[in-house]
Amino acid sequence: MYRRDRSHTGLSALEGPYIYRLKWARAAGGGIVSSPCIGAAGAIYVGSLDGSLHAYSLDGLPIWNYATGDMIASSPAVGYQDVVYFGSDDGYVYAVRDGVLLWRTQTDGKVRSSPVMGSGGALYIGSNDGYLYAIDKDDGVVLWRYNIGAAINTCPAVSRLPDRDIIYVTANDGNLYAVHNLDTGGVYCLELFHTGHWITSSPCVGPDGTIYFGSNDCNIYAVDPSGNLLWSYATNSWVRSSPALDKDGNLYVGSLDHYLYCLDADGELNWMVDLGDQIIGSCALDSRGYVYVGTNYTTLEGGKQFCLDREGAIEWLFQTNEAVNSSTAIGESNVVYFGSLDWNLYAFGGRDEIAPHILGGGFWNSKVSARDGGILRLIAYVTDPEDNVEYVELFEMGRDSLDLYLLDNGLGGDEVAGDNIYSIQMNLGPGDMISGPHYFELIARDGAGNRSEIWPHLEIRSEGTLTLHGGDPFAPLRAAGFKAMDASNNGVAPLRCKAAAPTALAGYPYNPDAPVVLEAGYGYTRITTEHGGRLQIFARITDPQGPLDIEKVYFQLYMAGVWNGVEMQKDWTQEDLFTLDVNVGAGMYPGAHIVDIRVTDRQGNQGRWPSITVWD
Repeated sequence: MYRRDRSHTGLSALEGPYIYRLKWARAAGGGIVSSPCIGAAGAIYVGSLDGSLHAYSLDGLPIWNYATGDMIASSPAVGYQDVVYFGSDDGYVYAVRDGVLLWRTQTDGKVRSSPVMGSGGALYIGSNDGYLYAIDKDDGVVLWRYNIGAAINTCPAVSRLPDRDIIYVTANDGNLYAVHNLDTGGVYCLELFHTGHWITSSPCVGPDGTIYFGSNDCNIYAVDPSGNLLWSYATNSWVRSSPALDKDGNLYVGSLDHYLYCLDADGELNWMVDLGDQIIGSCALDSRGYVYVGTNYTTLEGGKQFCLDREGAIEWLFQTNEAVNSSTAIGESNVVYFGSLDWNLYAFGGRDEIAPHILGGGFWNSKVSARDGGILRLIAYVTDPEDNVEYVELFEMGRDSLDLYLLDNGLGGDEVAGDNIYSIQMNLGPGDMISGPHYFELIARDGAGNRSEIWPHLEIRSEGTLTLHGGDPFAPLRAAGFKAMDASNNGVAPLRCKAAAPTALAGYPYNPDAPVVLEAGYGYTRITTEHGGRLQIFARITDPQGPLDIEKVYFQLYMAGVWNGVEMQKDWTQEDLFTLDVNVGAGMYPGAHIVDIRVTDRQGNQGRWPSITVWD
């Protein structure tokens, strides 16, 4: 949604470009002041002054467009199954999916406000008729509307309390309002703070509840939830830009005086940079703390998109043919998206990485004992920018290469050649593997000799970037019809982990009741020592007694001689999927760190990944 989240911090968990080049530009039928939004399926949605909402692929190809009755300045929000919500100057709020209208709801004024998702299926949006609307996102029914009394051209921000949504909204009467939507029913509004001019800056809410916004009285404000002024900072012109807030509490906001300001948590100036023209659009922040913002086109220096580092130094700029008043969306693969009044939506950036990447893997359809031998099968899903992967080499931790290779040739256990799924199937005899836990590692190599990171170690770099992977790493496997088998599939049981304590060294009787991690891998993960970053883990787990028997799933990272564990959460959209998605602070030791997932069911049986246990 607009400004990334309900609090409108503008802070992304993704990194921006490492390559400073234009990927593509696509012309809409009119200028773009709407800020683009990226859907879960990868489509980019943006409104245009031609009156249409446009959907583009990540390659810039038009997917569809939907025409309204007037221009669109509202920035879209994307909901479940890529339903796109937005407003239009024709007075309607729209819900569209795949270019088809689901519903539209009429207000009595132009809708230039951008929608934000609330609790209980509510969609909050303002209108020039002076009302704040709560609309049911599924059918467009107006749940309630509250008369602020002045035009609302800004996007509300939402703060959640245990018993209510608080919707903060700024308006053309110069006021900041707090509208309380109670879970028990009932809505009331407080006028929190009055400025000296009308407001077109959308509020931003910090983790401590502080509300930040600008005003056309030339000031930037910080107000507490009770309406008390914490501080203000004076610029030399109107502040129409909406603030962005980084993880350290620094605030970034532009002014029509041509300056981009960075203020600390107390409102003191960290730095200010003259960007050569008015700043109307709002800043976006990537996970490194880099700042992305555009400028108006009232001077020969205008019409640019900028990237600045944490200290305010200009990292790169891109010249367009008109004003860039659209805020930036930060997408996957180090690409940023922004619109311009020159009619174009731009995709800029990328990364120059030629090494292959292992997205995930697991031990599928495997059953091995020390006494009888059996079948051990490993699979890995691998991508390569140049589609040049030769093989995936198998290692056992603490030992040299086993001279075993996973291939994608349709032979030796690999089902389909050329599908990026690399497999090996080993038919083991009695005594080929001793009983106990075995911890395997994989490295992919391409034809030019480039190698992947060691999978499944979590690799932390001192600087730069760790490869970004896109979401659930096993979605392409399922899309290809490749499914893990369990005991109900032709009687082939997956590998079972022991019930004994992980530190036991002898005696591994087969436990048919233990849960099994069928597959696991990294999703959106990028961590550096210098800046920290984001860690996202997916694990698909089966249990003989059913998914409800799984009690705890822990992801563990071995670092500095200590196991550090975090509980994974059940993804309720898929009963066998568990995820972990956390922000990691700076200071992690660089290098490749051992990872471990441990599963416990309600009877105390255990399963582990990525080690496998060969029973007696």
